[in-house]
Amino acid sequence: MMSFLTILTAKVTKKLIFNLLATIFLFLSISFPNTVTAQPLPVAMIKSVPGQPNDPFGIQREFIQNIGQYGDTLSGFGHMGSILYGYEGSGMPVLFTRKGWVHLQRKVNLESMEEMEREREERERKGNKVKPEDEWEKPTVKDGAISMEWMGSNPAPKIIAENKSSAYHSYGYLKQAASSFKKITYQNLYPGIDLVFSFTNDKDHGFEYSLVVHPGSDLKSVQLKIGGSYKRIRKRLDGSLFISSPLGDINITAPISYY
Repeated sequence: MMSFLTILTAKVTKKLIFNLLATIFLFLSISFPNTVTAQPLPVAMIKSVPGQPNDPFGIQREFIQNIGQYGDTLSGFGHMGSILYGYEGSGMPVLFTRKGWVHLQRKVNLESMEEMEREREERERKGNKVKPEDEWEKPTVKDGAISMEWMGSNPAPKIIAENKSSAYHSYGYLKQAASSFKKITYQNLYPGIDLVFSFTNDKDHGFEYSLVVHPGSDLKSVQLKIGGSYKRIRKRLDGSLFISSPLGDINITAPISYY
């Protein structure tokens, strides 16, 4: 039982790779918040107000409201509930539900595309007829996902989105524009424990999540289940967690506690 307000925070960054493995599950008792970085899915998106030069759409520090661009639920992870927000700041999207979040992953075999282009150029150089597009070998695409699910949590926490951006996101096939936010709070994810997603100003792409533990709350109730297409999880000497996958790696920094 905690008799004082405690805030536990950590950061997660994700590296892109690709391949789909058999689903494996691991239970971890987590008593700290984490920051997460992942790879967003290629989405047709235009933002009304440009961001910084290295972030032209301003997506590296925003959670985007789901208005249908991500679908309602994610195949294979429907038990985690409807998709509420997405993060598109580092490749494939990270999708947020009431029960947790999912890092989407994708690998495209670029070697086959490069070989096809070389063959096309060689044929053109020799004056030979170039094959029709439908006769070329198509590049292979492999998809996967790594999930982070809060076990035994409140199935209906109150979710508050704050620090709304003045910009918005539009998707060509949707009439509605999506708002974006800098902070999302899940109130009473566990009794007396709030979950807060936010951003830091460091150079790493990704987001931070914190567990705000109010007086009298029990951190032992917090459990995070990691599932999906990962291969290995190991703890580094600095206390961080490294989640390895042929489709992409995720690093969760060691937690920092504030009282």
